[in-house]
Amino acid sequence: TRSISERNRLACEARLCGAMRSYYNGQAAANAFDEHNDKHETHTTGAHEIDLHGLYRQEVSGYLADHIRKCIKEGLAKTIVIHGKGIHSEPGTFSLKDEMERFLEMNDFLKPSPVLDNDGRTTISWGDGVSADSVKYSSRFDHLLHRG
Repeated sequence: TRSISERNRLACEARLCGAMRSYYNGQAAANAFDEHNDKHETHTTGAHEIDLHGLYRQEVSGYLADHIRKCIKEGLAKTIVIHGKGIHSEPGTFSLKDEMERFLEMNDFLKPSPVLDNDGRTTISWGDGVSADSVKYSSRFDHLLHRG
């Protein structure tokens, strides 16, 4: 049998490994995000694009919130979100689009509309007078990050 101190040591190592995994997954996602998004600029439609490919589901809300805040501060009234069609998602799991829709439920002043002829993109618009500070987000995985 293992002693209590041995169990505590192993539990501590497990938490450290989990934290390191989260850190490196976040770095990989940020790298993929940068790679997908360095080519997107303001289009002739007056909207920025954000490509969510390469992100983990739990990161979608944070990246969307940052992006939309930036668009609002630049005086834009809409953005185009590239989320894909979900064909690579495991059955029964959330897709990037599902996570985007969850984010939109928290920010009901943001209005989604499909991009014609492209199920993998959604236009999100907002009205005049919306401030960047009004964009909220909360990861549904926050409880996993703050466990004792």
